[in-house]
Amino acid sequence: SKVSLIVPTFNSALPLPKTLESLLEQEYPNFEIIVVDASSSDRTIEVVKSYRSDRIRVYSVPNFHPYEMLNKGISLATGEYLNFIRPG
Repeated sequence: SKVSLIVPTFNSALPLPKTLESLLEQEYPNFEIIVVDASSSDRTIEVVKSYRSDRIRVYSVPNFHPYEMLNKGISLATGEYLNFIRPG
């Protein structure tokens, strides 16, 4: 079964690497990471793209509305199971 890990972000360039590295080190083979960013003004998008992993997809939304961000992640998920993870 595939697992979709949804990570809502807003100006999360500092805590995000620890989160992504931890997720990418998981031994479970079938998962995707969906980062939903609320138009961060820091380097959040650059940080995500620096991983160059086909497991990670990043999407931008115009505003920081946590539940709308989670719903966007859900709508993009291809996994049978969902998990929501805040950077940090």
